[in-house]
Amino acid sequence: MPYPTGDNIGYSIDAPQDVVEDTTARTAFSLWKGIKNYVKSLAATISGGRVLVTPPATPSGEAYMGQVGGPSDVIDVVLTLDTNIYADGDVLLTATQEIANAARANGKRVIIQSITAYDLDDVGGAIDLIFAGVTFALGTVNAAPTIDDANAILLSHIVQFAGADWYDLGLNRMATKSSKDAGMGIMIETGAASRSIFVNGIARAASTYTANGLKLKLGILQLD
Repeated sequence: MPYPTGDNIGYSIDAPQDVVEDTTARTAFSLWKGIKNYVKSLAATISGGRVLVTPPATPSGEAYMGQVGGPSDVIDVVLTLDTNIYADGDVLLTATQEIANAARANGKRVIIQSITAYDLDDVGGAIDLIFAGVTFALGTVNAAPTIDDANAILLSHIVQFAGADWYDLGLNRMATKSSKDAGMGIMIETGAASRSIFVNGIARAASTYTANGLKLKLGILQLD
């Protein structure tokens, strides 16, 4: 029988067309493979029935939820003094001293909760300690204060140690102030580009010290 020709036939052959791949199966397979690998890696971290999760590292700087360590610190401060005799009312320190890293980050707030003062020269003289969140000019050491208005409004608070506050240990003395005492528990805000607070003082009795005869231990609450 001859092969049919012309238009009167039972079938036709279309022109070749591009084949479009169905990627659904491939995508599903890739997803399943990814989940399988994740489960395997997760299983590798399981020990004793507990999943061991490693927390992300805490970033440095100011953009953080928290910082390693507690929200408080204890800082030792060695005061720098004149070795000539002081009169009542003289500036205590050779220069306003920086207490570095008192706050957790720049421009943050702290409260001095406690002060332990050590008189290694066994003098027991009354002194005033003056604190601020930025440096300030109180005046020349061993002379009357000459602080101006612009510097005065920078001051945060004054903590006074009377002669009777010093406990005589024999060869030296110590005194303490806590949050219940006058001048304590007051908030200090550090400078915008600094974590430091600052201290100077005034002698309130005729006293003679060695260059580093007074030391402080500050208990600091870091608020933010």
